[in-house]
Amino acid sequence: MRLYGPEFFADPHRTYRQAHHDERLVVPVEMRPGVQATAVIGFEHAREILDDPVHYPTDLSAGQAHPRVEFQDRPDLSQATGADHTRLRRAVRECLEKIDQHAIRTTTRRVTAELIAAFCREGSADLVGDFAIPLVVHIFSRMLGLAPEAWAEADSAVRTLRATADARALHEVAWAAVEAARTTPGPDVTSWLCGHPEGLDDHEVVQQLMLLHTTGCLPTVDLIANTLLRVMTDKQFREAVMFAALTYRDALEHVLALDPPRPVLRPRWPPSLQIRDGVHMHPHQPVLISLAGCAADPIMGADRTENYGSRSHLAWGGGPHKCPATAAATAMLLGEEALGLLFESLPDMNLAPGERIEFLPSLYHRALVALPVVFDPSSPLPLS
Repeated sequence: MRLYGPEFFADPHRTYRQAHHDERLVVPVEMRPGVQATAVIGFEHAREILDDPVHYPTDLSAGQAHPRVEFQDRPDLSQATGADHTRLRRAVRECLEKIDQHAIRTTTRRVTAELIAAFCREGSADLVGDFAIPLVVHIFSRMLGLAPEAWAEADSAVRTLRATADARALHEVAWAAVEAARTTPGPDVTSWLCGHPEGLDDHEVVQQLMLLHTTGCLPTVDLIANTLLRVMTDKQFREAVMFAALTYRDALEHVLALDPPRPVLRPRWPPSLQIRDGVHMHPHQPVLISLAGCAADPIMGADRTENYGSRSHLAWGGGPHKCPATAAATAMLLGEEALGLLFESLPDMNLAPGERIEFLPSLYHRALVALPVVFDPSSPLPLS
């Protein structure tokens, strides 16, 4: 089964539905030409593997037989194991827990209103480039303590990372943030990481900031955009949202379950032969937990109306590498406030006629290229 190519990236769910139709839960795949792996698309198998870091570690050093797999070995907690993982996770979790959620809510509403005011009189907008990206990058820049004069650079760097997977510009932004935090610490995540009792060095702090962008900032952008797309294209879902039969949180949860913004997690590397569902997982060969594949598992019933808002999904990961609760709460808070104010301001939004909806060709991100919409021009709503 190929996890690449125009047809797959346009509609990966069709590939996964066919595999489930053939009653396959663990599938040999090609990640890209010549790079073989095993994809886990059964919910129960995925949950068991995520809970078993001994037989399915994330340590990339175990995967050196696969140098073409695109992750570099770096000291962030997503790839760390054992004591290193415990140390880094504690630092990141405790720093995220210091975030003032009330301040995040207030800032999100203000920035959302400002972004809507910039295009509401035009009658059209791209809800990815004009809304979701600048909103989330602004909030993350403030949380990480970037100087206001660096926000435009961060926005450009995130757009480059999202479109091309080129992280060099964002790496420079992260280094500058760490240097500033060491010189003049403030009430922000970067300064808290620099001053944490676990004693992270500058390189380690930079890598955790990079991780927060790849597994926090980008998925939050895509969660907002993908939820908006589903509202635009699913009549029943739209009616449930617009007539308040479904809360904005439930709408976001539904998209997390059905079309997760992180469709595939970073590889696991079994150190010894594992056999699941009759499929051999060879030592040091990548095992991919496909959250999009698990969403298609018939036992989930994620596409059924009665399951709207279900929390029974793996979009936040699982086991020792599960997304910290504060990070998940922040992403959901951002999404709720963004959707609420946007639909309050522009309730008649629809997809721009004649525009083709495309996704970026990425295995690890379900990311819209753009989301062009049209609406009746209006004046900005007053922000209470």
